[in-house]
Amino acid sequence: MSYSSLKDNNLLYYNGYFILVNTRDIETANREISDKQKYLFGITDYKKMSEERERMGLELINDNKLVYAKLHMKGVLNYFFDPGRFDFLNFTGQLKEKNNEGMMFTFAKEGYIGIFNQLLKQNPALLAYLVLVFIMNIVLFAGFVAFLFKKNINTDIKIYLTLMVLFLGFMSGPLGTLRYKIHIIPLLLFGLICFMQNTVKAK
Repeated sequence: MSYSSLKDNNLLYYNGYFILVNTRDIETANREISDKQKYLFGITDYKKMSEERERMGLELINDNKLVYAKLHMKGVLNYFFDPGRFDFLNFTGQLKEKNNEGMMFTFAKEGYIGIFNQLLKQNPALLAYLVLVFIMNIVLFAGFVAFLFKKNINTDIKIYLTLMVLFLGFMSGPLGTLRYKIHIIPLLLFGLICFMQNTVKAK
């Protein structure tokens, strides 16, 4: 059996770290994660290290269920509206910040107020791009919701699309960002187009 580090990495170094940031100060969170990482690096068997990393992440979640639930819901909301700042900067080679300096960290700690304050610090060109993508996200989401309320569209289709979108959104968890939304953009676009077509025909 092969072991992927993606799941347990996310559990400890993102979900667990965000929990620590929200329940302790940043310095303490960084120190605790660093101590856990040193301990894990001392385990020579990869399978055991992966299992232990997953256990640590789940332990933090189970000990802080309400905090995690709040982070999870924030991530699901962000999943639908994130303008993809990290992906854009990473793709263009402009990403120079540390993990605890980015928008995801700010969002987990301070929510949309923190995001808004961070956006004001961006250069005007990047800010204009992010605002444009954010508006497109709103249009896609609003169009999809409006599509669900159209009475002349097959109910089974609406139920299937809704379940797909909600399931993938929920599974994104605290890490909900634009790159994870790629899978549902065609579904949202389909809903928007159907809504617009039906609206035009109705007129």
